[in-house]
Amino acid sequence: MIELIKKYNQEYSKLVADELNSLLKNVKINTFNVQKNGDVKETFEITMYGVPYTSLNSAGKIIAGVELIQLINKALDINFPIVIDNKESITKKFDVENQLITLSVVEGAVLGV
Repeated sequence: MIELIKKYNQEYSKLVADELNSLLKNVKINTFNVQKNGDVKETFEITMYGVPYTSLNSAGKIIAGVELIQLINKALDINFPIVIDNKESITKKFDVENQLITLSVVEGAVLGV
């Protein structure tokens, strides 16, 4: 019975991850890892182009974050503003429906609000 429950949980988490991944372009969500001995370890890992989120550079983390925010926007049917700090590290243009507030360093500029 325990093995059936484990199998059900694996299949359910795979279906949820597949549904989420179908809505994402560059980012993928992994909900479990199969270990060498065949056991399945539950996890929740976000990757972009196969690279784990924790190993992405600043630009990659920002791009992945914006894509995940768009997923949440679609799920909740809300468009809230996205604030991006350190924009100078990103060369990619964002195709988002949300208001995009970007902060970047300008050499010699006076700090203002």
